[in-house]
Amino acid sequence: FSAREHEKHAEIHWEAPADPDIDMVRIERNTGSGWTRVGIAPAEEGGAIDWLGSTGVTARYRVIASDMGLLTSAPSDSATITTRPLTDDEFLDRTQEAAFRFFWDHGHPVSGLSRERTTSGDVCTSGGTGFGIMAMIMAADRGFVSRDDARARVQKIVTFLRTQVPQYLGAYPHWINGATGQPVPFLYS
Repeated sequence: FSAREHEKHAEIHWEAPADPDIDMVRIERNTGSGWTRVGIAPAEEGGAIDWLGSTGVTARYRVIASDMGLLTSAPSDSATITTRPLTDDEFLDRTQEAAFRFFWDHGHPVSGLSRERTTSGDVCTSGGTGFGIMAMIMAADRGFVSRDDARARVQKIVTFLRTQVPQYLGAYPHWINGATGQPVPFLYS
């Protein structure tokens, strides 16, 4: 478990649990007057943001895991942050890392393709995957992920595209089922 300060918010991270019965994580904050629940997130997400609204705010964070039956774990160790102004370089680094993390953390587990959005399940996007691959190259260069890990993810994506996804006149469909490789049609209302 860790927390990192930004100018006006905190970024909270936890290790996704290996136990599939762990369903949710309750995020708690203490700014000096006791612990308050500030959010609930799916355990597999591994992180959340807490908006504090200004610089100079000190807060402690912890998480409590729960299963579907709402049985809870003991609280994690706490982590303390104080929001502060970031330099231009820090702001750029954190923005680039956050963009990379979207593609890395929410890549489809079977194909590695980029999901259309975090809630789209198996619906992945070919264009977003291209952006994701570029983000992985930058992340390996910047040290956000190892070159070996980035190479393995790109290889997984390329292999899946080559062996599972049909092409139409040399192009991949915009939406692809990340588990099967089959095109997902656009639905118009």
